[in-house]
Amino acid sequence: MEVMEASLDKKKCAEARSLRAQLDHLLERFRGDTVIEGVGATNLVQEVRLALEEEFIVLISTYSEDVLQMAVLMVFDDSKRLPIHLACDKNAPLSIMQSLLEADVDKVSTGVPDKWGDLPLHTACSRHQTEVVKLLVDSDVSKKSLFTKAANGSLPIHAAARYTAPASLVMVLLESNESKRTLLEPGFYGQLPLHLACRCGAHPDVINLLLKYDEDKKTLLKVDNVGRLPVHLALLHTTENQLDVVKLLLQGMLCNRMESKGLDLWKIDMKNLLTSMDTYERDFTTRDKLDMICETMKEFMERVFTLELAVWRASCLQFDEKFSSVQEVLDHESLITSDIFDAHGYKVDRRIRSGADVIVRDVIPFLENEPVEELIQKFREY
Repeated sequence: MEVMEASLDKKKCAEARSLRAQLDHLLERFRGDTVIEGVGATNLVQEVRLALEEEFIVLISTYSEDVLQMAVLMVFDDSKRLPIHLACDKNAPLSIMQSLLEADVDKVSTGVPDKWGDLPLHTACSRHQTEVVKLLVDSDVSKKSLFTKAANGSLPIHAAARYTAPASLVMVLLESNESKRTLLEPGFYGQLPLHLACRCGAHPDVINLLLKYDEDKKTLLKVDNVGRLPVHLALLHTTENQLDVVKLLLQGMLCNRMESKGLDLWKIDMKNLLTSMDTYERDFTTRDKLDMICETMKEFMERVFTLELAVWRASCLQFDEKFSSVQEVLDHESLITSDIFDAHGYKVDRRIRSGADVIVRDVIPFLENEPVEELIQKFREY
């Protein structure tokens, strides 16, 4: 009995290896550069794909379910790719992906890396396969694949940004609350998904989506290994829709930040942005535009500081018209104070009691978009 079982196992393994080889041969015949969903594909290409799809159905139907289950988890060569890797790489039809995953009962293949550390999800993201990405994400109950880095340090969302995937695909990667954390994960060169999107010329819709899911807009303040902000990379590398992309980035950098963080933290953010934009850049055009942003930001900050000082001064004067200068108030307070009068302490106290933080936070949001529009106009005229 044991001999018979061993013989059967060997036979199944041999059949699985044969099926695995045939799957590779069939999947390799799909054109990896074919644009899926019919867009941009000729009628001839579509006919070939349909024929291959039918051939796939016939092929797997000639083998038992057990053999198919073994074959979909077999590595065929040094690439360490499973059939699902190759299917993603070659933009195989969704029905084939579904069949391969159905045969993988425990969905083990969704978490298997190839020679380069790429999961099937990495490859699907780089090939713009929105429906396949959704299938892979839904099949991975643990969602670990979203947080798995390839050998080069990139997550699936980095692959999507690097290969300019559409917004619909990026949205699939960010739909869960946990996946938002991937926006702050650095990949190669220390670049976040937003850095990569700006460097690789992503569509404004993708930039908008990455900023939407970054509720605190932290990614806009992060620099890569060379010290460059996302806006720096957009000015340097984005050619199509550059003004639209830069406008979205500037709005995220300047608008609603004070309202959400408060005056003191806003000052820190602005200082950090100015410091980061001072990093070396040998491209003269990019350097000029970065300097324009810095100059405009400094002018806007001066307006904020002026308003803050005006409110603080009025508070020091106790909002009383009988005092014409702060010194008069200090003299008055020193006379009515029994203890030693601390002029500095008085000013600090009046700043806190002035409500400057609240007043400035209420006023500035009405003006925040002005420097953005001013900068876009300057870039347009450059």
